[in-house]
Amino acid sequence: MTGHKFGLISGSYWSLWPEIQFYALSAVIYFADRKNFVRNLIWAAILVYLARYIPAHFKASPGRWQHFFEAWDGLVLYFDIPLYILWFAIGVVVYKLYMKTGARPGPVTFAGIVIVLALQYHACQDLPTKLFYFFAIAMFCLMIFKQEWLSFLVTPLFTRIGVISYSMYLIHEDLGVLLMNKYGGLLGRASFLSPFIMIVLVILFSELSFRFYENRVGRWLKKGYSLPDRFRRSRSCPSWPATP
Repeated sequence: MTGHKFGLISGSYWSLWPEIQFYALSAVIYFADRKNFVRNLIWAAILVYLARYIPAHFKASPGRWQHFFEAWDGLVLYFDIPLYILWFAIGVVVYKLYMKTGARPGPVTFAGIVIVLALQYHACQDLPTKLFYFFAIAMFCLMIFKQEWLSFLVTPLFTRIGVISYSMYLIHEDLGVLLMNKYGGLLGRASFLSPFIMIVLVILFSELSFRFYENRVGRWLKKGYSLPDRFRRSRSCPSWPATP
């Protein structure tokens, strides 16, 4: 921790803190009402996202509540989930569509999905970000409804990278960028090859980590810890609320 922003644990782990916040929020919503989890999460995401704009509107106006709204605005430095909550909500919807379970979403849930998509588009402030947003949504739709169009990605190399990708994510900046900056110049005129060499090395490291560390630790944890029966029986994907 930096003592100022939880998000700046390091240059590449900034996304872990928003994930932790989302997991905590979604767990509370899930156990409060499992049946309507998706609907409640979507609308909670909308409220959390909009809550970031309330302090900016009121803190500039002198009054008895000014310090309250200034403190509220300062919380975003520590709890920055409003900046990313819409992406998480979209991820839940995409996962639900991919699972193809339960009834169709009710009108309240569907309205929430439309609002989430519109708000996230509005949050994309420049053209490249908007293009990336449309590209991401298009890719998700293809993965769900037209998987055959992406069949060229179904290769042993790409699928294996998908399996070991978390280790790649954890080391790609702290080790990969560091090594390129420190030793990339040793290649001379061929220094442009350093990113590609580092990609190969990162993939190899992740494969070794997955085989000899992650798998073994995972098996050990599964032997030592098990879910209570009441949780094991309810591990299926939450369904859409058929009614509002």
